[in-house]
Amino acid sequence: MKYKITQSSSPVVICTLAENEKLVTESGVSVFGSANIKVHTSSDVRFSRSFAQKAAANKHWGKLYIRCARVGKTLSRLLSGSALFHNIYVSHKGEGTVSFSSHSLGGTVIPLSVSSDSSYIVNKGGFFAAEKGVRLSNYQFKLKDGLLGEGIFLQKLSGCGIAFIEADGPVEKYTLKKNEHLVFDVGLLLAMSDSCTLRTKRRNTLKSALLGGKNMFSTDIVGPGTVYLNV
Repeated sequence: MKYKITQSSSPVVICTLAENEKLVTESGVSVFGSANIKVHTSSDVRFSRSFAQKAAANKHWGKLYIRCARVGKTLSRLLSGSALFHNIYVSHKGEGTVSFSSHSLGGTVIPLSVSSDSSYIVNKGGFFAAEKGVRLSNYQFKLKDGLLGEGIFLQKLSGCGIAFIEADGPVEKYTLKKNEHLVFDVGLLLAMSDSCTLRTKRRNTLKSALLGGKNMFSTDIVGPGTVYLNV
């Protein structure tokens, strides 16, 4: 897939799809494209090969088990801020172009290269669109880090392909070396490599939080990996 990102009042991503190539977007994304681009709506739930093989081995309950798991995975998306269903765009009879714009004015769209060695954890509602080879699933932090920090359930992008995430405003990128720390206020995280470690720590006293307008807690991310902050 070829793509380019243009910026006007809000960013627009223009993707050129080869014949039968597929692009997945969140529902509600404004999309326009060439006449040979077809779209259908699906839960787009995918399972690992080992899970599918294990379920298929059970002749009596295998299909029911997969259906129940598919329903469970679809509903669990609500916890991470994703839509229940996705729109899947396919190019028929040759190359086609499809474009989609950000939800918010003045927003930013960031492309991520997802591979078996490079998966990403994305904050709630950050997922925008991706090639079909990218899998969207839930990621759960420890209860303490989630409740006091960025949230318990976030989104995880794995598999292989290009994914796009969006932020409401400007985005800063940081590349951390092994054991290097990045500390920032809770709520600024847009995405991070899954090789990073996240912890929520107390940073200020209750007095500073109430009278000085400071956050009591901060997010501490330890490398190696890449971190994107919505500043």
